[in-house]
Amino acid sequence: LLLTRFAKGTVEDTADYMLGIRLDRGKDKNGKNYIELSHEASIDKMADTAQVKHHKRVDTPMEPTRMRKKQEGEDDESKYKPPYEYASVLGSVMYIANMTRPDLVTAVNKLSRFTTNPSHTHFKALTRLIAFTYQTRERKLRYTQTPHDVEHDPYRLQVACDSSFSDCLDTQRSTIGRCMWMGKKCSGLIDWKSHLPAQVAQSTTEAEVQAAIEVAKDVVYMRGLLYGIGYPQKGSTRAHIDSTACIAQINALSGVSKARHYLVALRKLQEVRHLGIMHTHRVDAHDNVSDLFTKPLTVMPYWRLSSRPMGDKYADH
Repeated sequence: LLLTRFAKGTVEDTADYMLGIRLDRGKDKNGKNYIELSHEASIDKMADTAQVKHHKRVDTPMEPTRMRKKQEGEDDESKYKPPYEYASVLGSVMYIANMTRPDLVTAVNKLSRFTTNPSHTHFKALTRLIAFTYQTRERKLRYTQTPHDVEHDPYRLQVACDSSFSDCLDTQRSTIGRCMWMGKKCSGLIDWKSHLPAQVAQSTTEAEVQAAIEVAKDVVYMRGLLYGIGYPQKGSTRAHIDSTACIAQINALSGVSKARHYLVALRKLQEVRHLGIMHTHRVDAHDNVSDLFTKPLTVMPYWRLSSRPMGDKYADH
């Protein structure tokens, strides 16, 4: 009935924009195809709103310091006047960070905790974030073609998770970061997140287990999605974790008796491992991609780690 009612048309042009995201395609100097996603037009508009186009140069989205809620009388004697609406501008950069700029998502996570009553300190941190976003507006989320062989394994799902123990000054909860990509090497993420869990972790190991259970949920969902679109996963998904104690508990090797207060979550992780859905892989803390999603980093660690989630390490621009 649809075929009889509506005429069929053929479009030979390729899409340049999708939901405000610019799509760029091409070949790199090695002859590999790539596609890049960016929000340059939206960033330019947001920078106008926040009045940061002439801001001094900044090298990271956020200073590596911890902030807390606004204290009573904190800004009473301050002469600073915020030039924009905090929630509105933060919402704009949040959309960009969640869609095409994983390198910004940690700063967005930190600043979103103060939306209801931001202080001038929070405004200035958000202004820095918008300024950095504008100054790096040409940065794009890039996916590059890789060979279809066992060595590169381009359709194999891999994940990473990490946590920053008790880094929230107001609640003492631990920031959780997790991400996932396709292929042996991390080059352009397909999913990422930075957030606070619902419970307070009582140890660094428990905080790492909280991150691992969240990434396990993502793995179960994503494996089902990939199966549905024709990319069934052969073998279990590798989870990159930098905590030896967390890995030992997941593999039921040691320390399980100390996990009595989060035993249900741990048993679920052990079940996921036993069923061959996910297995752990030890990585060094400085080489864990998900460390980018747990805390603000200094200049060198930030740029070293963010080039892998963005997939732009070898981009000409």
